[in-house]
Amino acid sequence: MKQNSLDQAARAAGISLDYINVNGEKEAISDDTKRALLAVMGDPHDAKKSPLPPVAVFSGSGKRQLTPQGSGVYHWQLQTEKGKQLSGELTAGESFTLPGPLAQGYHQLTLSKGKKQWQTRIIVTPRRCYLPPALEAGEKRWGALVQLYTVRSAQNWGIGDFGDLQTLLEQLAARGGDFVGLNPLHALYPASADFASPYSPSSRRWLNIIYIDVGQVVDFQQSPAAQKWWKSAKTQRALSKAREAELVDYEAVMALKLAALRLAWAHFQARDAESEDKQSWAAFVREGGDSLRYQAAYDGIQLERRAGNAQHWGWPAWPQGWRNSQLPEVQHWCEQHQEEIAFWQWLQWLAQQQFSRCWSRSQALGMSVGLYRDLAVGVAEGSAETWHDPELYRLQASIGAPPDRLGPLGQYWGLPPMDPHVMQARGYQPFIDMLRANMRDCGALRIDHVMSLLRLWWVPAGETADKGAYVAIRLMICSAFWRWRATGCAAW
Repeated sequence: MKQNSLDQAARAAGISLDYINVNGEKEAISDDTKRALLAVMGDPHDAKKSPLPPVAVFSGSGKRQLTPQGSGVYHWQLQTEKGKQLSGELTAGESFTLPGPLAQGYHQLTLSKGKKQWQTRIIVTPRRCYLPPALEAGEKRWGALVQLYTVRSAQNWGIGDFGDLQTLLEQLAARGGDFVGLNPLHALYPASADFASPYSPSSRRWLNIIYIDVGQVVDFQQSPAAQKWWKSAKTQRALSKAREAELVDYEAVMALKLAALRLAWAHFQARDAESEDKQSWAAFVREGGDSLRYQAAYDGIQLERRAGNAQHWGWPAWPQGWRNSQLPEVQHWCEQHQEEIAFWQWLQWLAQQQFSRCWSRSQALGMSVGLYRDLAVGVAEGSAETWHDPELYRLQASIGAPPDRLGPLGQYWGLPPMDPHVMQARGYQPFIDMLRANMRDCGALRIDHVMSLLRLWWVPAGETADKGAYVAIRLMICSAFWRWRATGCAAW
């Protein structure tokens, strides 16, 4: 590829041709890096094939106009987020003003001509992020920053849990504090509990089940089998050992909690299907959809495969027929293990219920922020997300950081980036879903490496991080979190 053509292709893919280095100087990206990243990205989605871009963002109350490309007359239909439908006709090449007023939120515009249809996500944003009234008024608030896994108490099992979090909130509020700031609570790897970095998660949509306070689980309290297990000398010895360990013994804690929760699950299954908890769990499963189902399936398969072969730490180390959630072997396993999938879904429900109670308690205590969460910058290569949605991730690259004085070769984080072209083609729905999940039950959200809303440093697999380049993320959807005023959650 000739130089001009190479640079043009790189720009079109969002690859910056240079960057400002640690010395404040402009540094060119090598041609080898451009070619490598273009190969990683493949053929970006060509928005020009559609009369309109896949996403259009409008802020404030000014005119909201679009100019469709092509020729002739299109039929348009607009479905608002609340379900109202509007329709009409427009002419290619002429400005089209969206009907209004459109409320803040996500709306779907469909253009059609004959049998062809094109979709555009319309995003209407406020001018700035929501702030709680106290902060909006300029008042100061203080709180404590907590790595939840380091908390020890007489009640927990060797790792901080959601019961401890509620106690922390109460103790802090009694002293005039307004919030507890937390490490990322994302789902990790129950079958590989020692792989415990909260910044290399399996999923950013679901919670780390190790934080479940087992003592709060009603079905653990009410199950005769669970209580017999709990009172046994063997269990108490294992529990004492986990509690007394100088460092968190993730494997021991996870083994204890899974043993207890499987006994509690058996009791839950025997409950009346019309009970309030059964109905709540069923609604949670429906709302979680495929994302929850395959997170649960991944946890179940990983536990089973590691029990047979310790080297099978995650899907990249599994046989070829197991490396994607939609492959026949995986689908057959899911059909044969519906109860196992349900167990892992139930654990996510328990975690969400307990965390939600912490948030409710913070609000009852009068805290304006209460909880603020931390959103990791990516997921690990061997995660449930990359296994279930490989199209969204570029697995032959990692995000990281360019060289600096402390790291002359840069930083390679081992986290595959989301493909910005796929994100845009999907109307940024994966990002919206992720933010909604993390803004649930909290008053603020810290976004790790907020620059990821604009760009990330991509490094081709097998290279050191100085061989990378910035790639534009094109996240024109600040609205994805700006609009969560109803939850009282601010994005910081």
